[in-house]
Amino acid sequence: MESGRARQLSLLCSEFFREHNPDIFAEVLEALPGQRIAAGRNHCKVVCIDADGGKFAMEGSANLRTNSNREQFVLVNDAALHDWHAAWIDEATK
Repeated sequence: MESGRARQLSLLCSEFFREHNPDIFAEVLEALPGQRIAAGRNHCKVVCIDADGGKFAMEGSANLRTNSNREQFVLVNDAALHDWHAAWIDEATK
């Protein structure tokens, strides 16, 4: 964000994360003023990237914590999938 390479960030975490990690959630809010950050009934692991090379959607299984489990992510260059995910994430972070 500081370099200007990213113009917008929408971050939707789970209510569970916010309630069990209030200090981290507060740090995120402070570090990213003016960005769309919210917590909701969410367990999705999705990243949407709108870049010069296309619109990408990354979907996966990994929680943002340490564990010994195998996890997976898939990265797809697909504008329709990106836009679909971005729309529900933006709606949830209003």
